[in-house]
Amino acid sequence: KLQFLYLIGPRGVRCRTMSTDLSAVRAWDFPDGAGPGTAAEFQVLAEIEEHAAGWLREPASAGEKAWGVLRAAAAGRLMERRREELQNGAITYGGHTMRLHIEKVGVKPAVGYPLFIALHGGGGCPVPVNDQQFDHMKTYYKHSVECGVYVACRGITNDWNLHWRDESWAMYERLVENMVLFEGVDANRVYVMGFSAGGDGTYRIAAGMPDRLAAANMSAGHPNGQACDNYAQLGFVLQCGEKDGAYDRNKIAAEYGLKLQALSQAHPGMYRHACYIHKQKPHNFADNNPARVPQSVVCAGDLARVHRGEGTPAYEDANTNAVDLVTRFVRDPHPTALRYRPGDLPQHRNAPHEPGFGATRHRGLYYYNLSMARFAAHQAWVASTCPAATPPGDAPGRGGVIEATFDRGGNAAALALPDDATFLRVHLNHTLADPARPYEVVVNGVSLGRKPFPSARPDVLFHTLIDRGDPCFVYPYEIVLSRDAAGAWHSYHEAALLAPTQHTPVPARSQSAVAASAPKDATQTHASFDVPSIKDALSTDDLRYVAGKEHVMQVAASVKAVRATAAVFQDQGWGNAKGHVFLVVKRGGDVACQLSLFGTARLEAPTANAEKCSENPCEVRPGDVLCIAYRVGGGGGHTLEVQNLRIEVEW
Repeated sequence: KLQFLYLIGPRGVRCRTMSTDLSAVRAWDFPDGAGPGTAAEFQVLAEIEEHAAGWLREPASAGEKAWGVLRAAAAGRLMERRREELQNGAITYGGHTMRLHIEKVGVKPAVGYPLFIALHGGGGCPVPVNDQQFDHMKTYYKHSVECGVYVACRGITNDWNLHWRDESWAMYERLVENMVLFEGVDANRVYVMGFSAGGDGTYRIAAGMPDRLAAANMSAGHPNGQACDNYAQLGFVLQCGEKDGAYDRNKIAAEYGLKLQALSQAHPGMYRHACYIHKQKPHNFADNNPARVPQSVVCAGDLARVHRGEGTPAYEDANTNAVDLVTRFVRDPHPTALRYRPGDLPQHRNAPHEPGFGATRHRGLYYYNLSMARFAAHQAWVASTCPAATPPGDAPGRGGVIEATFDRGGNAAALALPDDATFLRVHLNHTLADPARPYEVVVNGVSLGRKPFPSARPDVLFHTLIDRGDPCFVYPYEIVLSRDAAGAWHSYHEAALLAPTQHTPVPARSQSAVAASAPKDATQTHASFDVPSIKDALSTDDLRYVAGKEHVMQVAASVKAVRATAAVFQDQGWGNAKGHVFLVVKRGGDVACQLSLFGTARLEAPTANAEKCSENPCEVRPGDVLCIAYRVGGGGGHTLEVQNLRIEVEW
């Protein structure tokens, strides 16, 4: 047993990251219960969880490796429920079934097929009418597809909004996931096209899951008040007959064309769009002519006249084939500028799910590399460690518009966040940032400081994989932003409180120091941290923090001494000795000092009950925070094992 004693003057820390223990992931995100595919999907996720830390030795390729496990499972026999959904042409969820007509056309390109999702007309009609419209859509746009997977979707009800009922969102997500996994679809070329009621659905779906899509074509539909903000990253095409006056569809299509013109001028590079009002046409017009015969449409400069219903506008000829129009666009999965309205991302995209159904409850809280997922966990952690910085409310604010820009050259992000925003996760990869340099975050014009780049984390890799279900949205790095009740924003850069892969979480103990602002009574003079086991083989020089609020203590009084003991403290037993366990003192989000508790780990451990005293070079101040961290050591092959670690603090 190792034992060292350190004398510390009054000084300290503010901890800035969340518990990231992987052991609770499955129970939190996937409910227990029987169901087709449940055990199989859990088996796949367990394999990903097991290897995540190892993949992060090369963070740039870790996401590709994680997705490769899913693809291998799809190629094998571990995802039978998903395979059957494609074979049977039906996805069932929440008591509803979405029927699918699937056809593949042409030879698959090296990057994968494009996917065309086609939505039929009807809506608010008897079942036979909607079924007839579904049958019509099975071929409506397909004859223009020269290469791709064409999927016509039957609305899940017969109501006017049959294409975007609450249960629809998880099924669209499931459909795209299945197509990428089983049919070799390119996740960056997913398109949605709809006519009439399908056009209504296109307005809404393009705003509700825009980061899934490269482009959308809306024909002869009505937006039902849908805002345009979330069309920023995709290509959006509007088509309508000039004489389609029912519900003012013609005037409103022109109005939305004008809105997108204004937005594209205000935000260069975003809101790429086209608006075609077909000359003298009623509800039906040629948006699907496989011969690509040019159609006469209102000139873009005269859309205002259509919107106001004034006189005869000028016309021009254009190719209005919807397939051609959408395939001009390819999704950029890592744009350097984002703009979106979180409130328009449907919460039912992350609805409570059924056993074996893939979409997690967090999916509707993501937009590209930004996320509001797991707010409660972050809020609870801040409340227990840094109470003054606790973000207010029961959920992150979703009103208003969020804007973000990412500068890889400057290794910085600038965000404009609305007044009600309280929390945001920023995920990064090697395309968006340089992990070798410090990173700066600016919120609403105020810099939160240029801080060390966050470490690659297994939990971030795992969560972004299962939350997103997209091979392009798997990230190894994360910065957490949250606003306190006074309105100040804080950035949490460090890989703090990171649980090692084999770390066993410790239940809260009566003696554990859990962010107490003062001793419980005048006679209490000690508090302790207990960590049963640290076993880490991720060879890195990064400082890694032990998870759990029971391993963090806010200092309320002058600290006299710290005593550390461990039954086992050893490294791999060969090569250079690099392993350390630290008590880290943090202040204002930065490390004030770190104290190596046992020196460098070596297989031949010091004599049991050895004791040592040392002066600490920095004082611990009331309000600072103490954390437990460790370093395995970089260079390959290094490991660190610590058993029965106890740190006692005396004031």
